[in-house]
Amino acid sequence: MELQGSRCVVTGASSGIGFAVAERLLRSGAQVTAASRSITAQMFDPGYHDQLHVYSGDLSEPQEVDHLLEFAHESMGSIDLFFANAGRAYFENRNRSNWNRMEDIFALNVFSPVFALTKLMERKGNDPFFFLVTASGMSHIALPGYALYAGTKAAIHQICDSMRFQLGRGQILSVVYPIATETGFFQKAGAENKPWPVQPVDVVADRIILGIEQDQETIIPFRPFYYSLPLFLLIKPLRRLYQRLQQPPQ
Repeated sequence: MELQGSRCVVTGASSGIGFAVAERLLRSGAQVTAASRSITAQMFDPGYHDQLHVYSGDLSEPQEVDHLLEFAHESMGSIDLFFANAGRAYFENRNRSNWNRMEDIFALNVFSPVFALTKLMERKGNDPFFFLVTASGMSHIALPGYALYAGTKAAIHQICDSMRFQLGRGQILSVVYPIATETGFFQKAGAENKPWPVQPVDVVADRIILGIEQDQETIIPFRPFYYSLPLFLLIKPLRRLYQRLQQPPQ
């Protein structure tokens, strides 16, 4: 995809990966609608404000997704790239029932990007577009304390695999699978430490931009993760067996 002159939407753009990608798109000559629950134009370099449009809203609500799409079309004329990056995580022991907590995380991490994708498909018809959504290395590898978060990212992985069959020529649905990134994301989730290994946010953002430019359907910023995935999948049943052996007899 050619970034110069493109019209892009980035959600979760007030910090972390979203902010870094939005900055790079602006530097590449794109128009950018940057969306987040709390965002201002002053967060970005004033030199790019002519290309920048900011939208503040809670994208876990369907009406806010609709409003964002309307705002982006009115501000930029159309949408060539939509980066569904907004998300949240919980670090917790899932030993208490809490329906609202489950609903909240799935609403933002799964329902919102899938709803945005289908809305964009309706708007674009047969016209080309690039839709990118942030999953996680936890789409494939479960870690203690992240049951709900990993579940949302595994759902995104499978939904996107299926929805690619519904796309037309020139329409690309891409998924990025970051490992832990050097942002405040996991601290907000309630974790004292990030999962290991950790990548700098600039490395992740650069890899995402390259993946967009090369029309990649799968973007894996940490390449060793891709090559080591079969080993992790082998270790998982062994770890479960070890845990069972450590349990006291009934």
